[in-house]
Amino acid sequence: MDDDSYLNDIRNGLKESVDFFASQDKFIRERWVVAEFLTNLSMPFSEADIVRGNDPPDVIFRDAQFEVKEILDKGRKRHAEFKQALVQANAVTDPAEFLEEYSPKDISIQEVYTLIHSVATDLATRKYSRDVREQIDLICYVNLEDVMGFIETPFPDVTPLALLGYRSVSFLEGHRSYVLCANPNAPSFLQVPPGIIHRAAP
Repeated sequence: MDDDSYLNDIRNGLKESVDFFASQDKFIRERWVVAEFLTNLSMPFSEADIVRGNDPPDVIFRDAQFEVKEILDKGRKRHAEFKQALVQANAVTDPAEFLEEYSPKDISIQEVYTLIHSVATDLATRKYSRDVREQIDLICYVNLEDVMGFIETPFPDVTPLALLGYRSVSFLEGHRSYVLCANPNAPSFLQVPPGIIHRAAP
């Protein structure tokens, strides 16, 4: 691939990302999160199986009632981020100009749990009553910059999260899906042994 083709591929990819995050229909993004989560669980599905909910839930998949929340770095705005990247990509003439310093970091399951517990507690305090929480399956999309490694042990004590009363709480991070807790009324595919990371098949 020559330089011009490479640059056009990058620009086209960034343009698609700008359009994706510019959409006023957040269901498109929520459906993507659920599809990725199910893929990692090796759960067979078709696009028609993932439908719009009434907020709550955001997304319905069979008997699952997913309320989708994204966890980003503080102050991060992805649409603005991709728009700026596209402006820069349109200005460069040499692929080497895309090179920049990168500092990958690890995150632990305990750190992810702390973030999710904070989000779940905030929602329970200001938005969802106990009877609503008992009917929804909270799924958090953990999307933090520069995170590469994932430290899977030790598994955190999820009792405080379970006591908040959600039917289930799960997360998606990269190619990993994880069910942190699920009560007996949760969909059967979410009632999996704790401490297991589910990954997409290679």
